[in-house]
Amino acid sequence: MGGPGRALARVSRRAAALLNGRGQAAPETTKISRGDLALRAVTTGDMPRVEFARYDPFHLVLAEPSGARVFSWDGVRLGVAGLAEGTSMVVNTGVDPSSERVAGFLPRFESSSDWRELLAGDPSDDPGALLVRHELPDGRVFASLSVMTVELDPGGVTYDFTDLTADPDR
Repeated sequence: MGGPGRALARVSRRAAALLNGRGQAAPETTKISRGDLALRAVTTGDMPRVEFARYDPFHLVLAEPSGARVFSWDGVRLGVAGLAEGTSMVVNTGVDPSSERVAGFLPRFESSSDWRELLAGDPSDDPGALLVRHELPDGRVFASLSVMTVELDPGGVTYDFTDLTADPDR
């Protein structure tokens, strides 16, 4: 299963998700889509070998039963961080425990038996909101477009994806 920025390989029990990052954008003349990076990562089990300078900043989460890593490209350098076993949150600033969103929601995800309940809230312009939506000064809207949850365990893979663009009121 694949899509823009996410992929799942059930047989190898790998999942990958790509989030927009922050940093130096790629030059318009050489920029290419990041859309296939997640699919390539679940296929190989590693970060694809690419010309990173051609990509806008991103965080690529690659998870499998043996562990999970986050590859972060800021437009200048690639970093790699391992995720501890258990529940993790990666946001647009990366693996960032100081993020208001992570500080507010990670404990709730860790203690919840049904993550979908936590995802049911309305988008907000509050920096600590799980789902964001706010208008920029130039009239454009910055908003959460989707939510993905993945659970990997010895019994298999559970995957849930919610497209937030399908609801015009969000």
